[in-house]
Amino acid sequence: SWSPNGKALAIGSMDKTVTLWSVVSDQVITTLNGHRDAVLSVSWSPDGKTLATGSADGTVKLWKMESGQLISTLEGHSNWILSVSWSPDSKTLATSSRDETVKLWNVTNGQIIATLQGHQGWVASVRWSPDGKTLATSSYDGTVRLWPMTIDGLLDKACAYLKPYLTHPDHPERNTPKVCDYHPSP
Repeated sequence: SWSPNGKALAIGSMDKTVTLWSVVSDQVITTLNGHRDAVLSVSWSPDGKTLATGSADGTVKLWKMESGQLISTLEGHSNWILSVSWSPDSKTLATSSRDETVKLWNVTNGQIIATLQGHQGWVASVRWSPDGKTLATSSYDGTVRLWPMTIDGLLDKACAYLKPYLTHPDHPERNTPKVCDYHPSP
């Protein structure tokens, strides 16, 4: 992964390390140690302050780039982390895994914001749109999914999913006003 200023590369390795390489001096800046298995994905935050690394050990590590110190370890996936990607504002990290899920993390407190499910195979890659309104994922199931990251987009998806249930004649509250009545799905 290129640093935002274009002066360094972060390279994950099968030897469980991350090498930071200066493209200006053509030398190693430092090596980050901490994962227990191969480092499969690395991503600089857009503000350049933090590096996220995803590993076959099932963890994501956040590193302070000013010092190279480990900030935190994020745990929540049940299998290898295949991809990590920062939101454009550097506040949220998206991770994908062999456990067939995508997780969104609040990087300030290390908490999971959401778990996105829907792929039927390993989720190989995750990337934010430049405006931060959509998350794209690709999977070994042969699909690409676009996930809305705005309230309106999430409501559209939820209402489309729930519509058959909410409008079923046997649904006990089918005549009660619901959020989907005010936010019709496409």
